[in-house]
Amino acid sequence: FFFFGQRQSIWSVLLRTLAESWETMPELPEVERARKLLLDFVDVPIVDCVVLEEGGGPRTGQFDDIVIENMKKEDVCKLFKGSCLHNVYRLGKTIWAELVYVRDNKFFYRSLHPVLHFGMTGSICVKGRSAPEYKGFKVKPGMKKSHEVVDAGDSSAAWPPCYTKLRLVLKNGSEIALVDPRRLARVRFRKEPALSPPVSLLAPDPLQSSFLSAKEFRWRLRELRAPIKAILLNQEKVVSGVGNWIADEVCYQARVHPGTLCFALTDEECDALHFQLRDVCRIAVTANSDHHKFPSNWLFHHRWAKKTRTTATAQTEEGKIIFQTRGGEL
Repeated sequence: FFFFGQRQSIWSVLLRTLAESWETMPELPEVERARKLLLDFVDVPIVDCVVLEEGGGPRTGQFDDIVIENMKKEDVCKLFKGSCLHNVYRLGKTIWAELVYVRDNKFFYRSLHPVLHFGMTGSICVKGRSAPEYKGFKVKPGMKKSHEVVDAGDSSAAWPPCYTKLRLVLKNGSEIALVDPRRLARVRFRKEPALSPPVSLLAPDPLQSSFLSAKEFRWRLRELRAPIKAILLNQEKVVSGVGNWIADEVCYQARVHPGTLCFALTDEECDALHFQLRDVCRIAVTANSDHHKFPSNWLFHHRWAKKTRTTATAQTEEGKIIFQTRGGEL
């Protein structure tokens, strides 16, 4: 773990276990960005072609039955071909789309609808647009040569992206690709996604109107004996959509030590956490998950410093960051 010090005193921020990656994974803002990308294709383009053979990686030409769960290749093609996206929803880090087909100028729902979770490095790429970039990891959307990475937004870039798992070619010429180098993303198909696992198991989303009130939030935390960061990371307990960097940022902005046991939090600390949960997510989504646009006083800009340092501390304008590491649990 490492700890962040404010101007006059060392303020502790518990960041991660020893086993966790230093790269960020898609959290609520990154997933919301993907949802907005897909919304551009709602109700207009019809899927003309479905490609499920991976390109640009060691599994080139293979159907990935780990990322795409419990569906045969031909069944996935049949479901998507001739369909269009009618709407796209998000809860926490999960998005799902309503698939419809058109007959006699009327929409009819498909029997199954895709539910997406991006895992550690999954993303949605659109041909002709810049690929997503996570802190510490950049999607490799195409290659001109085996060693030369190029941007999907580059008109001369090779397409499809590296590590494509699912590619939809639309009748208007647009192309959408689900990309994941680590194969930890999941595409599941459900008849009623919102009422079925995994969506039905998720806790409330901090950006939705149905999120817990400050009073309900306090009550929920008082019932729990785990550290607050562990609870924030648990997608089924109190809140969904929060990963490592959001949990760290929320605790930092609320001035609450991430290792504080939930039942020991004061009313003021609970209220501060409740406010910052919504505020941090709102600001990040407004910035379209572009970390270059995040406020300069955010911990986000300092939390990856250890990756390139061998010393135990780092000095910033806000104070001193002290890096400490231990294995096991929070």
